[in-house]
Amino acid sequence: MKILIIFILFMYAPLEIISENKEDYNNLPVLEKIRFVYYEAVENENKIEELEKIIVNNYSTDQTNYPSIILAYWGAVDALKAKHAFWPFTKLSLLNKSMELMGEALNKSPDDLEIRFMRFSILHFIPSILGYGEERDRDMEKITELIENNNTGSLDPSIQKGIIEFLIESGRLNIKQENLMQEKLAFYKNYE
Repeated sequence: MKILIIFILFMYAPLEIISENKEDYNNLPVLEKIRFVYYEAVENENKIEELEKIIVNNYSTDQTNYPSIILAYWGAVDALKAKHAFWPFTKLSLLNKSMELMGEALNKSPDDLEIRFMRFSILHFIPSILGYGEERDRDMEKITELIENNNTGSLDPSIQKGIIEFLIESGRLNIKQENLMQEKLAFYKNYE
């Protein structure tokens, strides 16, 4: 349900430039399509191949030249494959590959709220025993810091509101963080 809420927010909010690295968003219609198909693929395994084709057709197969946001979505493709895979070893292998690509994207753009949130929202549903608890916690810390400091790029306020709601509902915030997010959420109530 939470993923559906974020999906709806991303789909119906006006598409704005989200990253501080504006060159990552030169082709916004393609990025919009990638976002749309990604959120469809969360629940529909058949959309994963379509998502891969969109990325490859617009950015080639050479991941070394991908803008950070596209690299993050390519990593998210592997996370989706892991979600839908049958065999545990395959799931873990795809998850590890996904997290490696997400890590590379964050090394390129450490303050990109969309990339941070994408990785956090994946790791939120992954047991800590798999070894990604620290990354999840770092992402949560960074997301709250970015929101607290209004360092959200031009991310549409309705999407920011959805991210804040997801963080609160995740149950992973400490009291101070939750209070801060509640304050920010009150501000965003104007964007309903």
